[in-house]
Amino acid sequence: GLQRPSFLPCIDLIHDFCDIHSLNSGKDYRLLNTDSEDSVYNYPLDDSKSVQNFENLWNKLTKNKLVEPAVITVLGRDIHIQNATITGKDGYGGIARFTFEQICKEARGASDYIELAKNFHTFFITDIPKMTIRNKTEAKRFIIFIDVLYDTKSTLVCTAADHPSHLFQSTPDEQIEFDRQDMETLDSLNINHNDVSMFTGEEEIFQFNRCVSRLIEMQSIEYLQNSSNH
Repeated sequence: GLQRPSFLPCIDLIHDFCDIHSLNSGKDYRLLNTDSEDSVYNYPLDDSKSVQNFENLWNKLTKNKLVEPAVITVLGRDIHIQNATITGKDGYGGIARFTFEQICKEARGASDYIELAKNFHTFFITDIPKMTIRNKTEAKRFIIFIDVLYDTKSTLVCTAADHPSHLFQSTPDEQIEFDRQDMETLDSLNINHNDVSMFTGEEEIFQFNRCVSRLIEMQSIEYLQNSSNH
């Protein structure tokens, strides 16, 4: 995890003075129970059924609501929202729709995403692509965005190019080595080790693993039920 290098000496001491019993079952239990009645994570982008399911959910959740473009100002910067439900003068009804480019290609920071999460509980995002080193900045923004949604128990409904574990792609000339713990974490998420080589630091790899796990958990019935109370 974060600050791991400073914690490594403590791990050595634990091994020297304690008996070690592994409790690793090989499963990430946050990835269980991911069957939901209406799929909120729809892929691939060229699949008409996925796109139609996304649009059906949008129409279902915005039915009989006023929907129109909106603008939120954060620290003097305007965030233009493609479509949002409106409940009155300057009152937002909880649902916002963006494209991936709007939410991650435009200059955005954590403060922007936090402010959005204060105003909306459900986010519809279209056209999430596979990301490589060429759009590493967008990938980092996407990770921050997912962290904010997860921490605020917001709902994500999206269309994406692929399964979460395949969204972050490497190129042949990007190769790094992983230690045993990193390898075990990647294996538990069914992630190809080469797919994370665009993230070159320990902290980035940790963030990548966390993002994939959260994207999958955010599809689960349990998460969606909790987020409905947000």
